[in-house]
Parts: sequence; structure tokens; C-alpha cells
Amino acid sequence: MEATNGNEGLALARQHRAEVIVVDLKMPGMDGFTFCRTVRADARLHATPVIVLTGSKGDEVRREAMQAGASHFMTKPIDGAALVERIVHCLESGK
Repeated sequence: MEATNGNEGLALARQHRAEVIVVDLKMPGMDGFTFCRTVRADARLHATPVIVLTGSKGDEVRREAMQAGASHFMTKPIDGAALVERIVHCLESGK
């Protein structure tokens, strides 16, 4: 499923009990950091792996994303095969 903003993504994840969530840090309505914190605070989604994608580089951005609750962090440009590999890992391991 695909959402056009963070609020819509959160609603879809809740409605469909997402097994893995892929989110960009820069989105309209809700940034990826807030999205991750909201997922971690939600009883229905708190254990759902969240893969964060961003064009921002640097250890500080990675650290902030992980502190917000990201399970994985990937910088753009994204290698499609690496993303699929990460998603499969999340589905198999639950993290």
C-alpha cells in the first residue's frame, strides 16, 4: 500500500495491521521522526518494523531516526534490491 502523507500512512498501517512500514523522513503532514514515535506509542503497531528512507546523510540524522523508533535506516538513492532484502529480513525476523 502507498500513502501520500504521514497521517494517511499511519491510518493505513493501523487499518491493515502492517507487517513492515517503509517511510521517508520528509513527508507532508507528519515527518518521519514523528511517524516513528507515533508507531512506537501505538499498541497495535509498536512492534512493527519501520524502515526509514532519507536523502539526508550523516550520523546525527541516523541517530535521531533510530532514537525515534526506526528499525532500519537507508539513504537515497535507494538500491531496490537492498530495500527488498531489508523488507524480507523484517518479515522473516519481525525486526
